[in-house]
Amino acid sequence: MSLLETKPTWKELAKESPVKRRHLLREMISLIPIANTDFLPDPWGKSIVFAEDIDWLLETLESVEANTTAPKERADYVTLLLQVAASEFRHDIELYLDALNPVIEAWRAHFDSGLKSSALERRFDWTLRPVDLISPEAEALRRQWQQNSLHAQEMDERKTKAKKENPAPLIESQLADSESEKPYAWNAIVHNLAFDADGHHQHVEHRNRPLELVGWIGASDETRGRVVESVKRFLIHVEPKKFEILHRRWNYRHENAAFKGLCLLYDLEDYDFIEALSPELWEKWAIAIVKADDSSGIYESVRRRFFLHLAYKHAPKAIVHALVMAQRAMTDEL
Repeated sequence: MSLLETKPTWKELAKESPVKRRHLLREMISLIPIANTDFLPDPWGKSIVFAEDIDWLLETLESVEANTTAPKERADYVTLLLQVAASEFRHDIELYLDALNPVIEAWRAHFDSGLKSSALERRFDWTLRPVDLISPEAEALRRQWQQNSLHAQEMDERKTKAKKENPAPLIESQLADSESEKPYAWNAIVHNLAFDADGHHQHVEHRNRPLELVGWIGASDETRGRVVESVKRFLIHVEPKKFEILHRRWNYRHENAAFKGLCLLYDLEDYDFIEALSPELWEKWAIAIVKADDSSGIYESVRRRFFLHLAYKHAPKAIVHALVMAQRAMTDEL
């Protein structure tokens, strides 16, 4: 019988031998994309945390055990681990099936030790539920993904056509604002650095490579120094928006600008400033690091992982909470 017929629960899978579990997982994972494309940004799947971070996630289990007692939050956290597994399979399925084994073993130990949670099991079932590829549900998910893709394409085209006057005088004014009593001006500065002298927008901005922005490349050393200082003021003095309003969109300006600022400092190798950030600042910007997009390449992934490790070192509760809330935000949209 196929998984479409038997539909084993995750608890049942955890009891199987590693060899049989590997076979079942391979079959089950092959069915997951259709179930998840309603909230994943592309048909191949992408998660909050990349595959190589699975070991880091497992290391946070002790913090979860020490700091989280609510079954709902535990269920959210476990689901996050499963979503990571469910959404990265296309990149290297063999590697990921190997990486999943310790995850399964860890949570089988929880079940064996008496952790009983119907909410937990329901979330397992939802995350790994098989979907008939010719069912109305699958077709609805395909249509939703197509609509999302069309909207993203329209937004990209609109951004490409966007044009404004030479942004240099505007950046100068915004730098002056940052140096007075408006530290949040970095929001506007990083946006305008992506426009060339003819007012055409540069798409590289969303890939979090600030040193490639035309405004940065064409700036004088003095202006670059002022830009760096505006980043530091922003990180220290600006407060992020409450996470509750982030359920529908992931690129909100304060969080997005904070991550771009960290990227600029990292790319300039200003590690002393980054590593000297206080636990309070890492706690404040935990959500910006968790939800940032680092899918452009290996360098971006390594850079974000550097931020994640520092943030977890100084503010572990904030990072775990941000991961849970990010997962809950996506689950709420299902």
